[in-house]
Amino acid sequence: MNQEIKNLSKIYNLDVVNIFYEKNEDIEKIIFALDNVDLFLTKKIYVIKDLIFFEKSINKKDEFLTEQLINAIEKTEHIVIFNNSNILKEKDIYQNFFTKKLISQMNMKIKMLNSLNENELINFVIDKVKENGGSINFVNASLLISKTANNLSLINTEIEKLLNFEKNIQTETINSLVETINIDDPFGFVNSIESNDFAIIWQKYYEKLVLGTPISMLIAQLSQHLILCHQIYAYYSINKSLDQLANDLKINIFRVKKVNQSLKKMGIKKVKHLLIALANLDHNIKNGLIDEQKGFEHFLIKYFV
Repeated sequence: MNQEIKNLSKIYNLDVVNIFYEKNEDIEKIIFALDNVDLFLTKKIYVIKDLIFFEKSINKKDEFLTEQLINAIEKTEHIVIFNNSNILKEKDIYQNFFTKKLISQMNMKIKMLNSLNENELINFVIDKVKENGGSINFVNASLLISKTANNLSLINTEIEKLLNFEKNIQTETINSLVETINIDDPFGFVNSIESNDFAIIWQKYYEKLVLGTPISMLIAQLSQHLILCHQIYAYYSINKSLDQLANDLKINIFRVKKVNQSLKKMGIKKVKHLLIALANLDHNIKNGLIDEQKGFEHFLIKYFV
């Protein structure tokens, strides 16, 4: 991305200004920058990094500020580039009124950079650590990317954590502080519900989060899991077997037996509470009444701690 921006700077002969989003107060800085052109009418390239509106729903309280930002983008004479390190594919862009406005009405051009190969990722890690006053050798950089499933967003997070522990990053530190991410289990999170153990559930949730799995997908998987729990209970109530349910619903009997273990551990009362709470959470997220990540994490803490 940095090379792409440098190329644009050379083509248009414009200075580049980076603005990092960390909190909503930064949006006011972005609006001010876009609204202003100096006395010499000098245009600039503004690179807005990690603006959260590309990644999640917009709360009601943030709608007015978001509309002001849209207006500033529409009217500005500057070139505006949004660079979100957590978005690796176009489908990862969250659909809200901000992104829809930019893409459909303002014809924003979307360019997804190709994924880095292993050598490029290793060099990225070495350069990133060096930029932040640390050092890491080739072997340890390779170890780090292998443990983080080549996920650039997670790599950045882990580098920051490792540098806070030591500046010269060693093998032992990586093995101690960095969890190995398993990308081969798409249902790892929902399967962890069977344990009814918060530590296990939270670990699997975190793995999915750093791999970019949408919260909406986790909610859908959990909802299907709980509905099947309720269906198993209903079959038991009329003296029908798991085999009959599997046959009626065309579901693999192995899956039915695994979900039955969840029902036994949680009990039908908790399953019903979870279904109601999950439906309410889904409604509030879709209507912009709550931040989806904070809402879902609160849900997990409330019902599984």
